[in-house]
Amino acid sequence: MSDLVKQEQAIALTMVQQRVSWLAAVRIYKHLSRADAAKMLNITPELLARMEKKEQISTPLRSRMAEIYGYPAALLVCPSWMQSRTA
Repeated sequence: MSDLVKQEQAIALTMVQQRVSWLAAVRIYKHLSRADAAKMLNITPELLARMEKKEQISTPLRSRMAEIYGYPAALLVCPSWMQSRTA
């Protein structure tokens, strides 16, 4: 099993256990508080909370999140095993 699949499984587990969105679960998996992530993104924690809830992110911000989280930008939207279903 690839490392990416293992990460996605851990993120999915976090998502279910903490009842958060996929995007919030990625942040939590990377051990970042909302305040710390918002500061790195140069946005307010409230804006980050809204983005995580709605899972709507601009392309430049998604690229920046991918940099900070160390995760491919496309996978910030949904896990790889769901991408074939949404295409």
